[in-house]
Amino acid sequence: MSEPASRYQRSFNRFELKYVIPHEEALAFVRGLGELLEPDPNAGPGGIYRISSTYFDSDSWTCFWEKIDGLKVRRKLRVRRYEDVDDGHGLVEIKQRIDRTVQKRRTRLPLETIFSVLPSPSGEARSDPGELLDDPVVAEALWLVAAHDLRPKINIRYQRRAYHAVHDPGLRITIDTRLTCRLHDLDWTGDPDGEVYFLPADISVLEIKFNHSVPLWLTTWVAHFECELRRLSKYCAGVNTLVFGGSIL
Repeated sequence: MSEPASRYQRSFNRFELKYVIPHEEALAFVRGLGELLEPDPNAGPGGIYRISSTYFDSDSWTCFWEKIDGLKVRRKLRVRRYEDVDDGHGLVEIKQRIDRTVQKRRTRLPLETIFSVLPSPSGEARSDPGELLDDPVVAEALWLVAAHDLRPKINIRYQRRAYHAVHDPGLRITIDTRLTCRLHDLDWTGDPDGEVYFLPADISVLEIKFNHSVPLWLTTWVAHFECELRRLSKYCAGVNTLVFGGSIL
């Protein structure tokens, strides 16, 4: 029996601004905004939750090179897990970028189901998706797998603090730190030890996510901190570190 349609979520026309700054500076950035922000109610102890994402790519790293080459329209397939609320489920996500606009589609399924349908790290085909093809995200994911010969290639893991604007719930600020990557345990069934930092442990990625525009009070605060905008893909940074020895970025 297929799961209810409510597991499927989509979001459109999101924009992202990223800043790579020292962790203490990122915390000061958020503290300075005071009551304008509220912490994410789904966060774990200390306001932190851990995110682990397995990204799919081809053996020739098609998705990686599309990002490096600045392709205006591109898609990434990943399976994401929120470790602190892990109940055996994960999210199949397709993140699409059209120029500077981000569109995301995702569906929530048991991890066992996800990794019984999507290909293994060796590229081996798995079970027939059956009724799961009725799910638009699963159908699109399997099309991408077939069209580009995708398979699990790398895992990206980090700790996140998340906040939203009190008067604009669509405006989110996240602080990601302890950013690591690995090429093993891609379906979370083995030993996750042996992760490698692709940014120093005291450096964070501060990200502003919004639907339409950034309010004046926030742009003023960004200018006050003299934050320098940086287009950083965690996925590409991890691949660059583990596969290309840091020689590309």
